[in-house]
Amino acid sequence: MENDRNDKAKQNKEYADASKGVDIKDKPSIFSQKQINAIVKEFITAYIRGNIKIKLKDATEYFREAKFAKREISVDVAIAQEVATKKPFIDLVSVCSGSRQATFEERQLAINELFEMIVRLRSSDRIDGNFMPSLSAEIEKRLSTLEQDLNETNNLVKEIVEYLRNRLQKEKPS
Repeated sequence: MENDRNDKAKQNKEYADASKGVDIKDKPSIFSQKQINAIVKEFITAYIRGNIKIKLKDATEYFREAKFAKREISVDVAIAQEVATKKPFIDLVSVCSGSRQATFEERQLAINELFEMIVRLRSSDRIDGNFMPSLSAEIEKRLSTLEQDLNETNNLVKEIVEYLRNRLQKEKPS
């Protein structure tokens, strides 16, 4: 409870500093770099497995926008805009996943950029599916462990009962 109050006070001070124009760029984010890496890893894994679908703008959407704005664009321009939208995403996934060579610094920069893109895509409802490990997955893992432990216990009880039966039969007068 005391920690919660301290955290809240710290957060309020950061808001106050920001409102006074104090530079808070060096303040830590709510996610550590390790957590950001884990989120990006889960995202890429889900994307590769097909568990999520990314809805980036395609040529059709560019045509629709142009029509709504009462301007015309050619098919070539719409396709070029689609490629320009999708290429950065594919480049970032390629660098982050290791399928494209990069230095450690380049890879870390790509991870941070992809994380920002994930936030933007999620906020604009352009990610279908869930890529974060769910609570149900954790529960399933624990349940599986409990089932294994229960099976081992049952086997031990069966062995003890069998041992006691055999011992009783040997001690029983004939």
